[in-house]
Amino acid sequence: MNNIIKDIPIYPVEIDTIYVDKRVKNSTVAQNVQSNIKKYSCYQNTKWIEVDDYHDIIRRFPPKPETFINDKKSILIYPEQGRHFHHCPGSDGVLCCRYFVFDFGMNCPYDCDYCYLQSYLSSSLITVAGNLNELLESAGAKVKENPGIRWRIGTGEYMDSLALDFLTDSASIVAQYFANIENCTLEFKTKSTHIHNLLDQNIQKNSVLSWSLNTEYLINSVESMTPSLNDRLSAALFAVKSGFRVGFHFDPVIFYENWEEDYTQLINILAETIPAEKICWISIGTFRYSQGLKEFLRVKKWNEFITKGEMLYYPDKKYRYYYPLRKEMYKKMYQQLTNQFKDVPLYLCMESHSIWKDVFGYTPEGPAELDRKFHARLDNT
Repeated sequence: MNNIIKDIPIYPVEIDTIYVDKRVKNSTVAQNVQSNIKKYSCYQNTKWIEVDDYHDIIRRFPPKPETFINDKKSILIYPEQGRHFHHCPGSDGVLCCRYFVFDFGMNCPYDCDYCYLQSYLSSSLITVAGNLNELLESAGAKVKENPGIRWRIGTGEYMDSLALDFLTDSASIVAQYFANIENCTLEFKTKSTHIHNLLDQNIQKNSVLSWSLNTEYLINSVESMTPSLNDRLSAALFAVKSGFRVGFHFDPVIFYENWEEDYTQLINILAETIPAEKICWISIGTFRYSQGLKEFLRVKKWNEFITKGEMLYYPDKKYRYYYPLRKEMYKKMYQQLTNQFKDVPLYLCMESHSIWKDVFGYTPEGPAELDRKFHARLDNT
């Protein structure tokens, strides 16, 4: 695990059809995809179809559990016109950090059982913003108008930041743009190994590459089509060796018979692989889901197990592990992580003030306090 894999593997995903709205067919993103797809023999039969209005294509792919996986073999490059730069959405009654989200796509080629996008999106298509430069100018204007704010901006809320980057090269376009704005830090959240396009860019100063991690058992059972743990950590180590700071997200932590032993092993492997002084932050979040996801998943995968445990419906309209179990899981994760990474800021994702108090021994005053800790860490890594 400590060996650097110099040839970081690329995980080409199955793509049957690429739809391109004619308004963005000459965009940098569309041209990148058209050029890069020729490098892979697995895409020699992929169809490239130009369309007059992307809305017609979206309507053809309503999210249905029976067709969801096959539908994600189609990609739409389109002119994004919605709300693409916004506060990270939280839930009622939870403590959030001061985090902003920049969207340049929707949906993900991976097939994780717990993914809320399955029952959230209005289409099962994977969509990629072709008007990326326009979106960047709009988001950048808001950041520049507030130079007194140190912005933390993430790109992995509605998509995997890098899963398709071997085709789109969107991440490096985004990173290069924000590299010229001093008062922001850009975080690319991913499960992928596709950091190749970022390595030769001079963007390390205000870019953080972050990986979602889970146990080998869960990667094999509920994170279909995703890179292995070894490949994720090898990519993270290569990023560190290339001058990047990194982050890690244990979210969702899922309860099963050997969960404690397996997560302890995972944390130990992380500590053996990645130097703690290069880690900006680590988040923890236990599995939670909406009623819609449960119904969707049970049709899509008859033998799924993650929603069949004892869970309660909470005021934020999500099912969560009952409080004593959730508290126990967080405490054990917190103890293991602080033993290995005592100076790395840890935080809970989408959790209540009472859980913070029971696990950390205190409750942060609010987003501003968390923000100060994150930026203090960024200044010293």
